[in-house]
Amino acid sequence: MTPAPRQPPRRAALAPAVLVALAFAVAGCHDAASIVQGGDAATSPRAITPRVSIAATGAAAVVTIALDTQGGVGRVGSFTGRLRFDAAGLRYDGSAPVAGLLAVNPAAGEVRVAGASADGLDVTRLAELRFTVTNPAALPGLRFEITEMHELSRADLRALLRPGAPPRIVR
Repeated sequence: MTPAPRQPPRRAALAPAVLVALAFAVAGCHDAASIVQGGDAATSPRAITPRVSIAATGAAAVVTIALDTQGGVGRVGSFTGRLRFDAAGLRYDGSAPVAGLLAVNPAAGEVRVAGASADGLDVTRLAELRFTVTNPAALPGLRFEITEMHELSRADLRALLRPGAPPRIVR
């Protein structure tokens, strides 16, 4: 009678599978920590506030959309939003180039804007839009609403959004 083949202990058979799973878990956890910008999250709550500034000169206006970020918000990778305006007093004329990709879709009383960058967007100038002013009283009514925003790590930032203030008009 020949002896039965020897079976390896169960622990030895599981060790390679555990090591592979651990390697994947460690490799997948480095993204979020490597993209956080300055700011002390312990002392300042994370928040994002959209800002609209308008440079108005006679019958022309340049609208700049920016973000105030606080509390160690990571680099913004993409956003979508809507700039609402009084179409009886303003007419959309186009956009200026900005860092990253920018898509603009104008409609009556609204301009939909989307931006993205693999390196992170310039939050001080997400978009720059040009308008013809037919009624200056329409300028304070401009409102920008962010509908979607993500960090480079793909983290959804909508929970950090705060209501934007009325636009700042510089003449």
